[in-house]
Amino acid sequence: MKKRRGSAMLLCLLLAIAATSAVLTMTSLATNCAKEQTRREYDLKVKMSIEGVLTKVEQSFGNDSINLGVGTTITCGGFTWAVTTVDNSAAKPKSYQVTLTGNVGGATYTRKYVIGNPYARSTFKYAMARNTNFTLMNNFLTGPALKGDVFVDGTILTGLLGTIDGDYYTTALIPPIGLTVKGKTVLNAKPLTFPAINKLTYQAAADLTVPGGAGTVTNWTFGSPNQVVYVGGDLHLQGTITGTGTIVVDNDLHIEGNLSYGDASSLVVFLVTHDFRAVNPISSIVGHYYAAHDATIDTGLTAATLAGSVTGIHALNVSSNLTLIFDPRIKDNQLLGYRLKLPGYWP
Repeated sequence: MKKRRGSAMLLCLLLAIAATSAVLTMTSLATNCAKEQTRREYDLKVKMSIEGVLTKVEQSFGNDSINLGVGTTITCGGFTWAVTTVDNSAAKPKSYQVTLTGNVGGATYTRKYVIGNPYARSTFKYAMARNTNFTLMNNFLTGPALKGDVFVDGTILTGLLGTIDGDYYTTALIPPIGLTVKGKTVLNAKPLTFPAINKLTYQAAADLTVPGGAGTVTNWTFGSPNQVVYVGGDLHLQGTITGTGTIVVDNDLHIEGNLSYGDASSLVVFLVTHDFRAVNPISSIVGHYYAAHDATIDTGLTAATLAGSVTGIHALNVSSNLTLIFDPRIKDNQLLGYRLKLPGYWP
């Protein structure tokens, strides 16, 4: 009887020890899980802070406030980072290296990231762009519905009748006399690159090649989305553009009459290796025009509207009462610029 009683007591003692051990094990596991959860939450906060800093760096490309090679301090999500951004194009085209250094958990934490520029500094970001001085001869307005910005690598020599509803960027140190700017005026702006149109590159990349000629083409329909068409000579065009694509004109582009879109999703970009001209009796045209030499809009006494953008690399002549309504679809979508094979986005 005593042996049975002793065995029972021993069994109870062993069970108690086992239960206590289980409780201690569970307590330890719970403590470790809590610590792991806290660590994961802290790591997530660090990650979100870094992502926020990288977003702010990307935004600085968009508003042209990035200073490459110059350190700055950014606070995000409770962490403060020393940030330096440098050009990384030698290792990877059109990329930048961002170095972040901060105090994380009492220790110095340094990481390097390679990012692209989501706001490519392209002429297609502006309603009008020019890489030397030019004179406004008549009334000129960007906007007012979609506020188009203007970039001039130089200055607008006479702007008495000009109004820019967006921002005005100039590499000059003083603003032009009489120009009305409803947005901000940025003096001593960073120069903008005006890439050349490489004819051989576009000939090889074209989805369709057609001959140029003296006859006027009325209406144009792209055969596929974002189609690239190479025109081997002058192009005289009017009518309706349907679909999306790029037309590379290997000489002069003449808009002979009004030009409109067939529907709201249509979009055209003209890359012109020589001159672009839109003259009387035009009152309304659409499209983005990038001319390697001169871009001229002269509709005489007729008030004209251009829905898109215009860039004249050698000369930009506006001698009409022109309202330029900026089309921001390329500016807002870098991938679209790449798909359309536009200078500054491709190749």
